[in-house]
Amino acid sequence: MTSSTKNTVSEICTALMLLLLVYTGTVKLFDFPAFQMVLSTSPLIGQHAITVARLLPLLELLIAVILFIPRTRLSGLAASTILMAVFTVYVAYMLLFEPKLPCSCGGVIAAMGWPEHLLFNLFFTGIGLLGWWTRASRFDKTGPIADVAAATC
Repeated sequence: MTSSTKNTVSEICTALMLLLLVYTGTVKLFDFPAFQMVLSTSPLIGQHAITVARLLPLLELLIAVILFIPRTRLSGLAASTILMAVFTVYVAYMLLFEPKLPCSCGGVIAAMGWPEHLLFNLFFTGIGLLGWWTRASRFDKTGPIADVAAATC
C-alpha cells in the first residue's frame, strides 16, 4: 500500500471513529437519566452505574477530541480501538452469559439487537485497528512508538 493510500485509509477510519464517538457520547449525555437507569440494570455494571454513566460519555468525547487533533491522532486511534474492544467483550459476555439483556445505547444504535450490536462493535474495532495500522505504518523505520513519543513532546 502506498503512503498516499495509507493516509487516505487512515483518515477515513479516523473520521468513522470520530463520528461514532461523538454520536454515542452525545446521545448518552442528552438522555442521561435513561442511560444511567439502563446501566443500573446491567449485571456487570449495576453497582457502578452512576460512575460509568458519568465517565463513559466524557471518555468517548475526549477520545473524539484526541482523534480530531492530527498530532494526537495515532493515540486517539489506539484509545478508540481499545474502547471498542472493551465494548465488544462486554457485548459478547452479555450474549453468552446473561439471559436478561438491557441496552444502554441510544439513538439509531439502540434499534439493533445484541447479535447485530456485537457485529457492529467487531466492525468498528476492525476499523480502529486498520486506521491505527495504516497511520502507524506511514512513518519510517522508527515506527509507531517513535511517532507516539514525538506526538507527546
